[in-house]
Amino acid sequence: IAAEMNRAGLPWRADVHRALLHDLLGERYAGGGEPRRLAELADEVSAAFGRRVRPDLPADVVKAFAQAGIKVTSTRRWELRSVDHPAVKPLLEYKKLYRIWVAHGWSWLQDWVRDGRFRPEFLAGGTVTGRWVTHGGGALQIPKVIRRAAVADPGWRLVVADADQMEPRVLAAISRDPGLMEVAGRESDLYQAVSERAFSGDRDRAKIAVLGAVYGQTSGDGLKNLAALRRRFPAAVAYVDEAARAGEEGRLVRTWLGRTC
Repeated sequence: IAAEMNRAGLPWRADVHRALLHDLLGERYAGGGEPRRLAELADEVSAAFGRRVRPDLPADVVKAFAQAGIKVTSTRRWELRSVDHPAVKPLLEYKKLYRIWVAHGWSWLQDWVRDGRFRPEFLAGGTVTGRWVTHGGGALQIPKVIRRAAVADPGWRLVVADADQMEPRVLAAISRDPGLMEVAGRESDLYQAVSERAFSGDRDRAKIAVLGAVYGQTSGDGLKNLAALRRRFPAAVAYVDEAARAGEEGRLVRTWLGRTC
């Protein structure tokens, strides 16, 4: 499948992509400056703080909150959502749209789409865990709203196969953690369920925590998130801890299916 996708490319409607960008970001300004909607949101953020603030610069935002008597350590969404300040709403909207503009905006379209095809390099089994990877264009991180530009050619149909939050469900099965197994057995959103148990309903933080535990994140907020998971899902975290400990001690580590390293 990867070879066929590399050869044929992914169908991509540039006109649909441009229309989406216009609806989300507004008109483009000459010289590559921020589009209209981002400029408006930046003005709203500055007005809320009472001085000019660059919302694209985390250090500037943290400093502005400090001057308003509010201590924040980052501009991550999960942290800002707990802050009671009029700058938070336009700031979160700015951050969301800014990522789209920088990562998958008009420049991305010009660089990666030719003759109705998006052409990154697709590589199956690109990691030791067997996951797909891509090279170029951020193909695995395209926002859902922008994916609407992926339109099948006439006479063809795009089929979506969703792994459905596979990693935490696999961890639940192999660790036999009762709490995580109960959550994973539901048809509802697993990350939302974890967030309600361990992260006060913050789904984004729960997702980062679960995937961070699975893939070994120990820096930044990783340790704090891991501690919250360990309290609620001790057997699952202990399973990951034991695998990490075995590797650190030079012992063989085996996956559930027998792959050994």
